[in-house]
Amino acid sequence: MRHILFSILFVFLCSFVAGCGGNDYMVHTAATERDQAQIRWYEYSQTLFLMAHYTKKPAIILFSSESCDVCKKLEDETLSSRKITYLINKDFLPIKITDKEEQFADIAARFEVVSVPTIIILSSTNIPEELARISGFVDPTSLELALSSSSTINTLMGVESDLDKLFESSQKLLDQLQKQDSDGPKDSEESEEQDKAEEHPH
Repeated sequence: MRHILFSILFVFLCSFVAGCGGNDYMVHTAATERDQAQIRWYEYSQTLFLMAHYTKKPAIILFSSESCDVCKKLEDETLSSRKITYLINKDFLPIKITDKEEQFADIAARFEVVSVPTIIILSSTNIPEELARISGFVDPTSLELALSSSSTINTLMGVESDLDKLFESSQKLLDQLQKQDSDGPKDSEESEEQDKAEEHPH
């Protein structure tokens, strides 16, 4: 009987541990869950792109309007999704701008936004590049795919940038070594000529 009870308890514990090993977005404390209840939007500012660069997080910009029914549907059904909220807060720098803001028209023109809602994802590279653009409504599954692919591309772009910097540093070092090699024999020849002049003064 004791062995049977032990076996049941063992199976229960294994099931519990396996259940806890699911997607990381579901593993939170109560405080973290409350904190991830909604997207922590920033107001548009150029300094945010500098922040994105140093944190290596892509910026995601939402162009929206309070009078737009599709915008409301997007926020209620997709951007309020627990997983979408978690992914955006964790891996992106979320920026929201509405048509009530004075700078909306200028920023929309800069990014060639002609309708709302529009979501644009920009890389965290020194010069931001557009990774994805979604106009109109998008369901949570499709947005999750866009977020995942954008995050991966952004990471690869960061690696490429680091390799370019490493190559430039290596090239500078190589140029310096070559310059030293070319200067070396010349100095040696000048030294020999000076020694000969001292041995045979006029």
